[in-house]
Amino acid sequence: VVVLSSEAHRAGPIKLEHLTEEDFIPLFFQPVTEQTFKSNYVQYSLSNRARVYFAKELIVRHPELTAVSLHPGAVNTGLARDQGGVFKCIFAMFKPCLKTPEDGAGTTVHCATAELPPQENGGLLY
Repeated sequence: VVVLSSEAHRAGPIKLEHLTEEDFIPLFFQPVTEQTFKSNYVQYSLSNRARVYFAKELIVRHPELTAVSLHPGAVNTGLARDQGGVFKCIFAMFKPCLKTPEDGAGTTVHCATAELPPQENGGLLY
């Protein structure tokens, strides 16, 4: 089982007060403005942290499985296309360095089909 995550999971721990529907469900389908970036980034970070925890818990409950979290790298998915201001400039500057969606998918396929050493089970791969 490959669970996609990102470096955003490091933004902070999940706290019980975050586990309400109105606070936890990410608003991915709304344009992100500079005013909403912090709120949306926190939600994005929490959802990534939850996915990392999910992979770890999955192997505890089902040790016969192999499950990992994967950060496929910086991929040009268009997720940041609605950013404004300074964020728009930062994303434009780094766009040439981003993986294509096909290369990002290749990382995921490799992770799903490779023989992983037992110590990687439940881990976060890059």
